[in-house]
Amino acid sequence: MSKEFKKGQAVIHFSNWDSKGTWYFRRAIVKSCGAKQMTLEAVDSGEMMGCNFRPNSDTHYTLTWQGQERTAQHSACTMADMTDEEAHAVCIRMAEGTLAQEREHFANCLKRNAGAGYDNAIKRKQAELHEPRSRAYEDRAK
Repeated sequence: MSKEFKKGQAVIHFSNWDSKGTWYFRRAIVKSCGAKQMTLEAVDSGEMMGCNFRPNSDTHYTLTWQGQERTAQHSACTMADMTDEEAHAVCIRMAEGTLAQEREHFANCLKRNAGAGYDNAIKRKQAELHEPRSRAYEDRAK
């Protein structure tokens, strides 16, 4: 894993809000960055956001599942600083990826024929999915 960021660099952290199609972004400063993880501090509040962030902007990963290689989307990523418009566009792109993964997952669940109760629960979860949305972290209470 290579590190892309440096201590003191302005970045934007993106994260899946609800697994239903909403992603948010939050501006941060890199407080420390190693080869495997980095620590971020929120620009808006100065609070420490955590210390287990990947030190690169990878949005997808590859895994082998049931003998097949698959690409999946991370539920969070960090990228170099950008404008709000660009950040909203990244959120929408990531939300579209989340929705595609969730729809595929629910379709596979329904193929199992696990019973009416299970199928009804999956159908309720499918109905909760919505169009891709983007939010700034500061707007989370709205």
